[in-house]
Amino acid sequence: MAPMLAASVPSETSSAAPLLEAGAAVDTPNLVGRWTGSGQQSDGQSWEISLDVANSSGSLHARVTYPRLSCGGEWNLESTGAREWGGDEHIAYGTDRCVENGIVHVRLTEAGALEFDWREIGGRGSTARGSLRRAVVRR
Repeated sequence: MAPMLAASVPSETSSAAPLLEAGAAVDTPNLVGRWTGSGQQSDGQSWEISLDVANSSGSLHARVTYPRLSCGGEWNLESTGAREWGGDEHIAYGTDRCVENGIVHVRLTEAGALEFDWREIGGRGSTARGSLRRAVVRR
């Protein structure tokens, strides 16, 4: 994810899954809500992440926050399978602390975790991965 600091070390790249053709019907579970967890980038740095997911006309839009790095932005995701989504990440603030553009792939596991893989667009080829859990909403 974006938490790759500008000084991160180059590493291997991974590829995001291709998007389904427009109009392809996929039975998808409900991901709307808050997800929290942690990620680790290719140079070993780790960080916390918070993801607020909303459904917008069949696409998923999420606000992503990296609290300790004071940066965040958005993920725009399209379904790539029954329990998988792929798209892009754009950092809206804290661009001096996080890589601005990346490709993200998320998948919902059978255990209910939301796993993600991220790779930098261009640049040094940094990668990251992690796991999120649905946050408990207190009322």
